[in-house]
This record gives sequence, structure tokens and C-alpha cells, in this order.
Amino acid sequence: MIVQMKKGPIPRELWGSEDKHNRFLVGFEESPKDASALRYGLVLDGFFDDGDYFTCPVSEVKSWCLIETGTPGKWRIKNRATRENLKKYFTEEEINRICDCNMGNGNKEVLFAKRIPCSRRPYLLFVNCYVDQADIELVQGYRPDAWNPYPAIKPTVSGFYLLTVKLKDQPNVKPFVTIGCLDPFGYWEKYTDSEVLAFRELPEAYEKEKEK
Repeated sequence: MIVQMKKGPIPRELWGSEDKHNRFLVGFEESPKDASALRYGLVLDGFFDDGDYFTCPVSEVKSWCLIETGTPGKWRIKNRATRENLKKYFTEEEINRICDCNMGNGNKEVLFAKRIPCSRRPYLLFVNCYVDQADIELVQGYRPDAWNPYPAIKPTVSGFYLLTVKLKDQPNVKPFVTIGCLDPFGYWEKYTDSEVLAFRELPEAYEKEKEK
């Protein structure tokens, strides 16, 4: 357990900015009892959005926790020319954080995007670069405070985890975040190995403050 669910709604100052939206795990009960009561997403203009056609006012969120990337993993672009071109516009930390957020999401490529101020001109330069996920490798091990691509990295102990899942028999359904259990034999109880894209540790449950 790395963080604890807090009482909703989500404070305005944590929503994020136009360039960087924070991600949250939210519940619509103060003490969610199962995964069906939890959703993963961000806040846009006062509405929680899970990226899969579900939105609701932030005021309806009863419990939440901020899912932070934490210290970014160490990723390496295998192709030397691609790696050198990226470094012209992105710092090593920016490359690592973009990979953290996108590796294992079910897409074939990772989009590296950035807005760069132009000297002597009153507008921004937009840099977009697509890199095949097969050309990106993780060079650091398991991290409890961030998404870990599966099966490249596997949990060290059995139990419940936050998962990113892509269902094989529903190819038109986007990858989604849910809760899954790894049994003592190393198998996910509800999903196959090929359906689990990434995992991370769960937050601790919200606990009401004791009245003084």
C-alpha cells in the first residue's frame, strides 16, 4: 500500500494544469467495497472523466487518491538515431515520464509531444514524435509507486493490485484500469497474462477521522 484514499471531492488545486492533468482513482462511496465502485481518470473543467465515455461532476466523488507516477523509471530507446533525435527536444526525465505513462497501454506506439517557445516569434513550436513500443525497453526493475509493464516485470508477492487490462475477446474496447488478484501460484484470478498490460500497488482504504 502506497497511499490512502481520502474523503471527496477532489480539491481544485490538485486537478492539474492545461499541460499536465493529474490522474486519480475515485469512488462514489466513502468506503468502496469492490472494484466496481472505483474508476480511474482525470478532472477536466470540474468534471471527472475516465476516458471511456463516463463523466460526472467532481462533487459526486466521495473518496479519491492521487495516482502519482513517482520517480520515473529508466527507459531506453533502442534505435540510436531515434534516441538522439528525441534528446534534441526532450530531457531524459521527460522521456522517462512519457514512457511511464504510455508503455503497456495497448497502443503500438508512444507519442512524445511537447510545446516549445520559439525565440523571436510570438508562438509555440509543436514537436510530435511517434516511437514503436517494441523499440523501447525498461532498464530498471519493479517500482511500487508507478505502473510496471507486465509481464516484463512481475509482482514480487501475491495479492491485490491496480491493473491496466485489455480484453482479448473485445478488441474494440479500450484498455481500462481495474483491480485484480494475483494468486500464490503467480496467476491472475480473472484475467490471462496476455490481457494484463501493467500493474501497480493499491492505495490504502479511506478511513473517517475520529470525532474530537
